Amino acid sequence: MNPSTSARATFALLAATVTSAPALAQEPPASAIAASLTFSTDRMWRGLSQTAGGPAVAGEVKWNHRAGPFVGLWAANYESDSSSEAGIASLPFVGFNRDFGRVNLDTGYLYRHYSGRGRERDFNEVTVSVAYRFSRLSARLGIFHSGDHYLGGDSVYSYLDTRIPLGTLGKTPIVLSTHLGRADLPGADSDYADLQVSLAARMRWVTCALHVSHATIDDEGREEGARHGGTRAAISIFKLF
Repeated sequence: MNPSTSARATFALLAATVTSAPALAQEPPASAIAASLTFSTDRMWRGLSQTAGGPAVAGEVKWNHRAGPFVGLWAANYESDSSSEAGIASLPFVGFNRDFGRVNLDTGYLYRHYSGRGRERDFNEVTVSVAYRFSRLSARLGIFHSGDHYLGGDSVYSYLDTRIPLGTLGKTPIVLSTHLGRADLPGADSDYADLQVSLAARMRWVTCALHVSHATIDDEGREEGARHGGTRAAISIFKLF
């Protein structure tokens, strides 16, 4: 589920840090709370800038249960490229994420809320995705659906994500990830596709990444961020607590 951190990764991190000696080793807790902060030079969402090309700060708090359920809240600054209105985008979510061997199932409900006056942009989405881990490569195929998109009517966003470790640079692990998506929005002239390639370096305390994306959208489109589509690049710094 996007945005989210997998329950398994969170539990693995906590399990590695809760003990200081083998004699004190314990089972990981049945549930855990994780938080994260991301600083970026541009917040690109589905190929479109959500900050009119400006910098962004995003944060997330999430509760995970080992059995799969999770609930959380994500928030970030936004700026409309059609009205120059700025505010806070918030996204409460609830869902289920669990591994079944090499397969991961992720499903959930999200409510996308945008503060400030101006055009109403809030809408609900439900999502489901399935991932498969090969020897090194992992791939996820998923879909988001909304019955009340702010452009009016149904919307569908489908995507394919891949991730593969490239090795290390010195002692720093390097990971390559790709994202291919398609937005089917209300109105025949609103549909578009987007592609993003990211290169991330997992350092001791933070993960730094370079993102390059391209969206096949007309800059006169009705979708927020359409005037900042096309080809874009951003740098992000991510910290998990």
